[in-house]
Amino acid sequence: MASRNQASTIKTNRNSDPSTDINVLLMGQTGVGKSTFINALANYLCNDTLEEVTNDQMQILIPS
Repeated sequence: MASRNQASTIKTNRNSDPSTDINVLLMGQTGVGKSTFINALANYLCNDTLEEVTNDQMQILIPS
C-alpha cells in the first residue's frame, strides 16, 4: 500500500505527462469488487474536492 506521502505525490503528478500510460494488473475472483475499485479510483483521480464530486457526474469506466 502506498504511504500518504506517495499517494499525494501520485495525485499531484497525475496531470504532469498525460501521454504516459500506467499499466496495473488487478486480479481477484468474480464478485470481489475489481470493477468497483477501478471506478472508485477513476472518480478519486478526476475530482479534487468533495464539492466537485457532488456536482459532477460519476465516471463509470467499467459497468458493474
